[in-house]
Amino acid sequence: MNWSSFFAADDDNLELEIGKNNAIRTGEAAARSDNQNPAGFESPDRDDDFDLNTGYFTAFSAEDLKVKVFGFDDGERVATKFLVLDVEQEFVTFGRKFDDIDEVKITARSDDGNTFFGIDDLFIDF
Repeated sequence: MNWSSFFAADDDNLELEIGKNNAIRTGEAAARSDNQNPAGFESPDRDDDFDLNTGYFTAFSAEDLKVKVFGFDDGERVATKFLVLDVEQEFVTFGRKFDDIDEVKITARSDDGNTFFGIDDLFIDF
């Protein structure tokens, strides 16, 4: 997978930079957005589709962080999921529209401009 506007952050890094590590569900690290829109990931080969199944999403500090997750196949948007996140982890199921896609883009918006969010335990089938 090719990731854009995300990086891996361990529990110490999250605690130091954000003051909490609420995005980590299991293990010692999670994917963290870098406050750029859109963030996302894609298959390195458009012929290698994947299914985006589930994941845990968390806003780092914003309440009511509005997040849109878009699924694309061969450049065409085929799926959309709307989330409203807070600092508690939310388990998200994506459904059949997110099957057989090759790219995911994620946008986030908040009233205070803080659009940092975390993802952990993302379940993707290839």
